[in-house]
Amino acid sequence: MKVYLSVCLLFLSLHTFSQTANKDLASFKYKNSVQFELGGHGLVYSLNYERKLINRNKFKTTAQVGFSYYPAFTGIIKFWMPITINEIYSFSKKHHVEFGAGYTFTYEKFNKPNDDEKMSFLAFRLGYRYQFNEGKYTFRAAFTPLVELHTKPINSNALMLYKRVIYFHPLVGIAFGYNF
Repeated sequence: MKVYLSVCLLFLSLHTFSQTANKDLASFKYKNSVQFELGGHGLVYSLNYERKLINRNKFKTTAQVGFSYYPAFTGIIKFWMPITINEIYSFSKKHHVEFGAGYTFTYEKFNKPNDDEKMSFLAFRLGYRYQFNEGKYTFRAAFTPLVELHTKPINSNALMLYKRVIYFHPLVGIAFGYNF
């Protein structure tokens, strides 16, 4: 009987403790955010818009789209447009972990009109977010690798064959944002 009573008290105390821990967690007040990111999926920089799709106490889901543009003299692909879906897990009112996946669209006008060479980038995110539930500002730091899928044509006896090459680009990003 004493063991049964001890186990019941233990579960009751754990349940009570978890209620007080979750009381501090809340959904974000503002659903929209504009962020400037150094590094990340835009390679050197990107300007991003983020929208909270699911906004619960512990788990939040966001969709993010951004862009970056580079002049021709830089030698970098001219236009980048990363699109990602991120999941945010809240530990407290201001500390969050986020992870996500998406795709980065690029546009590069090649000099050759019949060039069939294509590139596409899969984008991933694993990082930390500092944002108060009712805060106007966001700080993010993340590991943001890009996986490049490169398709090159190979001419072989009048048959058009393609060679697939995969490159891994380990990138990091630091973002500052304003929530509204």
